[in-house]
Amino acid sequence: MGIGEIDDDAHGITTPRIFTPPLRELTPATSNGYAVIEFAEKFLHVHLYPWQKWLLIHGLELLPDGSYRFRRVVTEVARQNGKTTVMSVLCAWWLFVDSTRHPELSPAWKFLVVGAAQTLDNARAPYQAVLNWCNPNPASEGEAALAVPVLQKRVQRVNNSHGEEAIICRNKAQYIVRADKNIRSKSASRVVFDELREQHTDDGWNAVSQTTKAIWSSQLWGISNAGDYRSVVLRRVVDEGRALADSWNASVETGKQSPDEWAEEHDPSYGYFEWSAPDKCELDDLAGIRQANPSMGYGPMTFRSISADINGMTEAAYRTEVLCQWVTADITPYIDPKLWKRGIDPKSCIPDDGRVVLSVDTSADRETTYIAAAGYREDGLPHVELIVRRDHALGA
Repeated sequence: MGIGEIDDDAHGITTPRIFTPPLRELTPATSNGYAVIEFAEKFLHVHLYPWQKWLLIHGLELLPDGSYRFRRVVTEVARQNGKTTVMSVLCAWWLFVDSTRHPELSPAWKFLVVGAAQTLDNARAPYQAVLNWCNPNPASEGEAALAVPVLQKRVQRVNNSHGEEAIICRNKAQYIVRADKNIRSKSASRVVFDELREQHTDDGWNAVSQTTKAIWSSQLWGISNAGDYRSVVLRRVVDEGRALADSWNASVETGKQSPDEWAEEHDPSYGYFEWSAPDKCELDDLAGIRQANPSMGYGPMTFRSISADINGMTEAAYRTEVLCQWVTADITPYIDPKLWKRGIDPKSCIPDDGRVVLSVDTSADRETTYIAAAGYREDGLPHVELIVRRDHALGA
């Protein structure tokens, strides 16, 4: 089954910039992702974008015994690229299909899908989509139009009580949504943890990550765009995922180790997939925008619509939300970077007999000192140039 990728400047890049490679060739026999894609097309009438298909195929890689290779899957991608859609499809497939695949090892009556997030509202987004597809008692014609009859017949009842929302199937498999700290006592077969960037302490992650430990072939999926200095949990799992990818590239891609040899020395059960622009790229860099926004060109999102946000957002917000880059501080510069860049002239200089004025400045934290020179060019226009920067040793 092809994923329909179009490789040109008008479309996002399907393959993530940083990712955990598969241990073997991925086919319908070695990845459940193909089954999820077929389920989405035939039953939900959802046409997934190429990057969403790629993620499902790689994230649902199977081991020879039929269990999932990855116990944890963490994905970073810029906002508005369809994270909720792919998670909704996955949760629906887990609930209605995956719950029945291994009754001897993971019986349906023990099969629990959990949607978690910092707040209940964030956790509800994929859940609501699944409910729209399977609600046996839709409240309006609009809801009825979204329902899939074959899924409606599989649902025994729906609990709509606030904080206790649940879809209970006739085979007793369940899908519930909870705020992160409210699922500590649950044992879950599958968990989706949305907006990991909002985890400013370890409490929520610690509570959720323990729910899958004692379940055969369990999976915990975390999905988010890039974080900031407060995103302690996301920072840790990102660093771990990047380190594993670097290790693979240094060992397996160079031929020093086979995939199996690498797996014996590293954690092969953690899958990390990052769609992001390279650090420090220009805000309107086409390649960077394509890499962070894999849905570009496959729906309403275009390069023009994405780059239009440059003037309406701070640079830090744009890099985090649109380029999926980590930013440690949101600072509005005194001088507009665009105007500064526009004023750069590599050929500009002060004539040898011109008057030169020097300026010395030290940063507020006293760690960096700069010396700048200013004067007039032969055409009378001012020339300003930074000529020396010195970073002081800490404590010097």
